[in-house]
Amino acid sequence: MVAKIGLAFTVAFVLLGVAPTWLGPLPPDIASFLLLVVREVFIGLLLGFIASLAFVVLQMAGALVGSAMGLNLASTFNPVTGTPSSVTDQFYVLLTSLVFLSLNGLHWLLQGVNRSLMLAPLGGPGPDLRLTERLIPMTAWLFVAALEIALPVMGTLILAEIAMGLVNRAVPQMNVFMIGLPLRAWLALFTLVVTLPLLGGPVARVLQTGFAGWNLILKP
Repeated sequence: MVAKIGLAFTVAFVLLGVAPTWLGPLPPDIASFLLLVVREVFIGLLLGFIASLAFVVLQMAGALVGSAMGLNLASTFNPVTGTPSSVTDQFYVLLTSLVFLSLNGLHWLLQGVNRSLMLAPLGGPGPDLRLTERLIPMTAWLFVAALEIALPVMGTLILAEIAMGLVNRAVPQMNVFMIGLPLRAWLALFTLVVTLPLLGGPVARVLQTGFAGWNLILKP
């Protein structure tokens, strides 16, 4: 937490030199100053929510895959979100982090914060009150993208379930439950390895859409 606060102050200090000169003076009275602080905190929380939404959506894709594989029974602590998560959740989050760094995502982040000072300057008009009309369609698309990313593994497991159901009907004496658990895990891992080279493009599109939402939310 201390490192995060120090990094935030460092970024603010660096961007202070390139901020627009028409930011305006600080309010003279304490009430107006507090309102200005609340406004800036709200804009910062909104931008942080949108930036982290891509990672949360990819974590949701990992949760869907882990639930289909039966791996959600064993969860570990995720330091990124501060909540318990399965192995597949953390795998997708780490994959997203690698794609984010390979695409110079840190530059996107800094440019986005700098652009937010231009779109929502200090003392100027804030986000439109109708921002939910812009935010809901974007978040809906991100959740659909997460489902598409998890679809290959989930589709394979659904076909495996259908096949095991047919086997159970043909050979009732076979313990399909005992055979199905390891079979589903191996099929899911095999599908995940085969489709792993194809995940870079969808993950990159999710990240780009998430950061493009900054301009969508802050535009007047």
